[in-house]
Amino acid sequence: MKKYIVIFAMSVVAASAFADKIVKNVSLNSSTGETLTKLVGDEKFTIDSLVVSGWPGTDDYATMRTMCQEGRLRGIDLSGVYNESIPADAFYAGIPADGIGIVKEVNLNYITLPKKIQEIRSRAFSGTHIRILDISATMMNIADDAFSSCNELKEVIIHSPYVPVKFISSQVFCSVPSDAVLFVPQGYKVNYEGDSRWKCFRSIDEKDDLFRVKSVDLSHGSLETELGDDMYTVDSLYITGEYHKSDNEALVKAVMDGKVRGIDMSCATAENNQFGDLYYSKPGYETAASVPGLRYFRFPKGLKMIREAWTNANFLDFDLPKGLTEIGRSAFVGCNMACDIHIPEGVEKISQFAFSDVEAGENLYLPSTLKTVEFASIELSVKKGEKFNIFIDSFVPPVYDRAGCAPVWTETPFTRSYEDNIPDNFTLYVPVGAAESYRVDKCWSHFKNIVETPDLTGGTSGIAATIASATKTSDNRIYSLDGRYVGTDMSRLGKGVYVV
Repeated sequence: MKKYIVIFAMSVVAASAFADKIVKNVSLNSSTGETLTKLVGDEKFTIDSLVVSGWPGTDDYATMRTMCQEGRLRGIDLSGVYNESIPADAFYAGIPADGIGIVKEVNLNYITLPKKIQEIRSRAFSGTHIRILDISATMMNIADDAFSSCNELKEVIIHSPYVPVKFISSQVFCSVPSDAVLFVPQGYKVNYEGDSRWKCFRSIDEKDDLFRVKSVDLSHGSLETELGDDMYTVDSLYITGEYHKSDNEALVKAVMDGKVRGIDMSCATAENNQFGDLYYSKPGYETAASVPGLRYFRFPKGLKMIREAWTNANFLDFDLPKGLTEIGRSAFVGCNMACDIHIPEGVEKISQFAFSDVEAGENLYLPSTLKTVEFASIELSVKKGEKFNIFIDSFVPPVYDRAGCAPVWTETPFTRSYEDNIPDNFTLYVPVGAAESYRVDKCWSHFKNIVETPDLTGGTSGIAATIASATKTSDNRIYSLDGRYVGTDMSRLGKGVYVV
C-alpha cells in the first residue's frame, strides 16, 4: 500500500511541475512597437518556453538572451519568424544580462530555427546549452564561431541533400562532443562522408523523413490537382508532361508558402515554349515570385524564351536550356548564383532587367549569337574589389538598345543607373582581333579592361569557309556586313565577309 502511495505522490509532483510550465506565444514587429519586452511584461523571468512569430529585431533577441540568463526560459520556437538570419551574438553567453555586469550562462536548451533561414551569424549561439540543432534545406551560410563552445550539442540534423560550397567550414562544429551524431537525408550520406567539415561527428546517419521528392505527371491533370495535400510538405518536385501557364500559381505557392527547394522540369515541355510570368497572388495583392529558398531549378526542354521567372532565388547551380533565343524582361532579378553564368548559343537578345542585381560566381559567358542587350539587362552585383570576367564569343559587339528607357539610364547594360563607369575589377574577354571593335563602341567602350583571347573563336557572318579580301579604304577601316567597325587589320579577323 505504501508503495502505491509513494508512486501516486510522485505522479502528483510530476503533474504539478508540468502544469507549472509556462509557454508564451508572441507576434513581434519592432517597427510598430510590438517588442518582446512589451509583450512579456512581468512574465519575463517566469516563461519556460517561447513561441515567436513575425519580425523580431536585435533588441528582441537580446531580451530572449536575458530571459535565458536570469529567468526560466529554456526553449524557443522561431519557426514562425520571417527573418532569414539569426543576428550576431543573438544568444552569445559572453554578454552580461544587463550589458555591463557579470557574465551569466545562457541556459538555452532547445531552439527551432525559422523555416526559411539562410544565415546564422557570428557567435549567435556560442556558449549556449542547446542539445539538438535542426537545419533546414534553405541554409546558405553559418559563421565559423556560431556554435563555438556548445558542449551539449549531441545531435545535428541537416535537411539538404547537398552541401553548398559556402555553407559551412570545418570550424563550425569543431567543439561538439565526441559522441555527437550528424543526421542527413536518406540516400545522401555519400555527399557528407569523407568531407573534413563533418569529421568531428562520431557518425553520420541517414533519416528517411528529412527530404521528400514528389514526381508529378501533368498529363494526368493540373499541377495543383496532382500536388494535392503535398503542395506544402514536399521538398523537391520532378515534373513531366506539358506545363501550362495556369500551373504557375501552384508552382509559386509550393515554393513561397511550402517547403519546395528544388524543381526539375527537364523532362517536361512548356506551353508555347515559354516559361515565366511567375507571380505570388493573394486577394488584393500580387508581387513577383520572390523565392530566396529555391536552390535548384531545371527548365523545361524546348524553351525559346524565359521572362519574369524567379526573383531573389539562391541557386547553387544555374543551367539554361539549349534552344533559347531570348532571355526576357526581369527573368532573374536579384538572384544569387553560386556559380558562373553561361548564356547558351542561340540566344539573340537579353531584355531589360533580365539579370538585374544578380550575384554570380566569377565569370559570365555570352554567346556568338547575341545581337541585342537592353538597358539594365546584365546589371550584375559584384562586390568591390572582387574580380569578374565577361567572355563574349563575337567579333561584332551586340547592339545596346535603350529604346523606351529614361534619359538617366546608363550607356551600358552592366552598371546601375547614373553610373556609366564599369568598375576596374571587370574584364571583358573577346576573340583575337575584336578588341578595337569593342573599344570604339559607345556601349562596350566603358570597359577599362578589354583583353583578346584565342580561347574565343568568334562568330561569323554565316559563311564559315570564306575569307574576305578587298582593297582597303584610305583610312584602313574595316566593317562587318551590318555596318559595324571591326578594326583595321584583316589578318586578325575571323573567317567571314567584311566591307573595307
